[in-house]
Amino acid sequence: MEELVVAAITLCVALSLSIDHILEFSAIVALAAWAWFVESRQKGKNPYSSFRPGVSTGIFLGSITWPLVLASRFNSSLDPASTSKFSFWSATLCSLRLLNFFSIDTSSVTLLGQSSLFDYFKGGIALFALSIGFANATGFKDLIPIAVLAIQSCGSASFLRAILQNFPGCGTPGELILVASGLALYGGNLLLTILGNPIHPLDCMLQVGVFGLSLMPPAYKCFLWLTRDSKTVSFAAAFLSIMLTIAPAWFRLVAGVHRHPVLWVVNFMLEKPLLRFGLCLYWLAALCLLPYLYNIAKHNGAPQILVRKGYHILAVMMFVPAVLIEKEFLHLAFTVALVIFGLVEMLRIWQIPHIGPRITEFMAVFADHRDSDKLIVSHFSLLLGCAVPVWFHHGWRLRPLATLAGILSIGIGDTMASYVGYNYGSWRISSTSKKTMEGTIAGIVSLGFSCALIQRLVSPICFQTYQLAIPAVLAGLLEAYTSQMDNMFVPLVFYASFLAM
Repeated sequence: MEELVVAAITLCVALSLSIDHILEFSAIVALAAWAWFVESRQKGKNPYSSFRPGVSTGIFLGSITWPLVLASRFNSSLDPASTSKFSFWSATLCSLRLLNFFSIDTSSVTLLGQSSLFDYFKGGIALFALSIGFANATGFKDLIPIAVLAIQSCGSASFLRAILQNFPGCGTPGELILVASGLALYGGNLLLTILGNPIHPLDCMLQVGVFGLSLMPPAYKCFLWLTRDSKTVSFAAAFLSIMLTIAPAWFRLVAGVHRHPVLWVVNFMLEKPLLRFGLCLYWLAALCLLPYLYNIAKHNGAPQILVRKGYHILAVMMFVPAVLIEKEFLHLAFTVALVIFGLVEMLRIWQIPHIGPRITEFMAVFADHRDSDKLIVSHFSLLLGCAVPVWFHHGWRLRPLATLAGILSIGIGDTMASYVGYNYGSWRISSTSKKTMEGTIAGIVSLGFSCALIQRLVSPICFQTYQLAIPAVLAGLLEAYTSQMDNMFVPLVFYASFLAM
């Protein structure tokens, strides 16, 4: 059933494209067909010992998600057509490159082993075909974007291998295709900004955060060798060295801002001190509920699934007002939160004395079957599910409700589905699932109603009922039937289907 829902989402986005995007329409259909075929070949074999067991591979969903998100932006994008098409072809190429891993005979070849010459040949053919397609579609013959396409394609494969080697068993093939493709696409974006593409300082702050986090592991290992295995000193030295050297250098190179990022943030806050500091105080007050949720989860024996949804409700309380009154500040706040989450997880993974064990003890209370000792991803998926639509929609005035796609689908739709399904559900949607028809319907209705209510607040433009209902139904059905991490996929699907309407 998951494949049928994904196929419906694919058709929803593909059929929304105009005749000018017939080549992109063909690419979506071809990619979807190939991804479905690859997943069908592996169904029931379960050959992937490096992935989370007990669930479907999710190859179809993971491969098609980023191309659908970027294709949905064609009809309402404020970006130049060449930029939008380049992003789409980049995502399509990364997905096709990663599908090569799963199209081989996994009974005799492991994903961590060396790729065969035939694997490289297929990757080269895909790169050549899509590069020519991009050039013909946009009329842009420069070698630079084609070179970036090649780098992103190779980068996506490298990211997948690195994740499997360092964090085996932490995700499904579909989830890791989504993550590896996303990292490769963002890496290509970093490269293009170095080559001179203009960028807003807020987007540069996100780059500084992501780039700085990626440099922490090698810097930590270097200082660990210099300090003779002093973990605390090494972590502090790695963080300070990046903050004092790499971060300001990147900010100056890319955004042209000749001040330290921390000073820029202070100046940004002082531009609207009452509003922005007031939001900070409001968020701190909301976060005071965390100890209460922790005590409920640890001592009162409440169902973990409902306690976890408390975080979703907390996200709605914190972020919906911010979207309505100060989206740029929320963009920055999500960036800071991502950096903090990344640093906290590094403290936990590296077991920094006195801090790491306490973080592990706290996080273990809220971990579920999708987390492991090596990597706890639940809090990252919640943060990124809410944040990615905000980052994606930065600077757009069209379809402002799309900014809330993650917050509403996770905070309201998913939460209501879980609450109603757990307390009142009796009709299972399938014999192998714990989710119920009552919960699914409640999630869809609550998501559609909240979208209609907020739409009247954020935009005077009236929407037809189907323009809100269809995205809500597709997002609700995906949440009900997928065995992947729904916080990663449902916000992106809801975002893409909403823009496609």
